[in-house]
Amino acid sequence: MTTPACKLCAASSVFFDRCNFHNNAQVHLGYYHMPLPPHELMVDYYRCTACGFMFTPLMDEWGKDNIFATLIYNKDYPRIDGTYNGARAGRICNLFYLAFHDYFKQLEFLDYGGGIGLQSALVGAFGAKRSMTFDPFAQNARRPDGQFHVISCVEVLEHAIDPLAMVADLVSFNHPDGLIFLTTECLPDDIDVQKTKWWYVNPRVGHVSFFPKAALEKAFAAHGYKMTHIASHTHIAYKTWPIWADHLISEEDRS
Repeated sequence: MTTPACKLCAASSVFFDRCNFHNNAQVHLGYYHMPLPPHELMVDYYRCTACGFMFTPLMDEWGKDNIFATLIYNKDYPRIDGTYNGARAGRICNLFYLAFHDYFKQLEFLDYGGGIGLQSALVGAFGAKRSMTFDPFAQNARRPDGQFHVISCVEVLEHAIDPLAMVADLVSFNHPDGLIFLTTECLPDDIDVQKTKWWYVNPRVGHVSFFPKAALEKAFAAHGYKMTHIASHTHIAYKTWPIWADHLISEEDRS
């Protein structure tokens, strides 16, 4: 059986596991969660033999026939992605204000993959110099002009069918002394045991790409970026750590 080349390093991949399209998917009803019944579609995931990147090629062509809009980004998506409608946006906005409030009026923010734009609206209301949303998954989305000091890419990288292109797009928006604030769950150490039972493997919400930390670092290093990690899920990419965020980094990380 021919397996696809790795989307990050082009090395060979091996079949890793198969799961149902509704794997780990739930409808969020306030405090209650209801698992989705099995779907007719099955999803094959592969893993790179060199860098460990895990991915599925199933959805690579879905954008051409608007299948994404039919099967994933449809009217049910906000009920299946439980933080889509506000909890995540409020949390990130508050984090940015607390971290950068002394410089807030001088900073320009971009929420990359920001959906309906709630986070950028909140950041703007908190007094940022400029706050915009750009969602590469939205049809006919207008690309903003210029560069930004803080780019957030919150729960977006795992949706990338072409992860290297997304990384290149992200850095193209970044100010020379800016920060790229990323959240995506990196592969756990026991992924070979968990396989697709790992909670983050949720194809119904478009999770197609999963990075080991080293592979994520390498993708940004190709553009001259360094990276610091906060646990398995939060990552900050930068070329030169900015003065306006100097209080957030330790001497060890700075060196």
